[in-house]
Amino acid sequence: MPSQSARPLRDPTGLFKNAFPGWPLARLPVSPPRTFQRNVDWISVQRHPNILGLFARPHHRDGKPKYLIGAPRFIVYPGDVLPRHPLLQPLAALLDGTTKPALQKIQTP
Repeated sequence: MPSQSARPLRDPTGLFKNAFPGWPLARLPVSPPRTFQRNVDWISVQRHPNILGLFARPHHRDGKPKYLIGAPRFIVYPGDVLPRHPLLQPLAALLDGTTKPALQKIQTP
């Protein structure tokens, strides 16, 4: 089994479209081809709600609301990307109708 240092740390998407750095598309060093950008968008749109779920679990399961302080950030990127992709409109409707209102109701410390 390879050591941790022998494995790549990040895939290209994770380098510039992670939930934490929040790089705007304009900061990319080159204009990505349309297919590459679509693929990055779709991967990132999948990752952000997943990360939101990881942080929401301690809140709901263990009563630890501090984990949701940064939660709105995980919905900003999908909200920016989803309008560009008609096939992802059902996800946009779910986030707008369920996830965003639920986040607004949660009181964080």
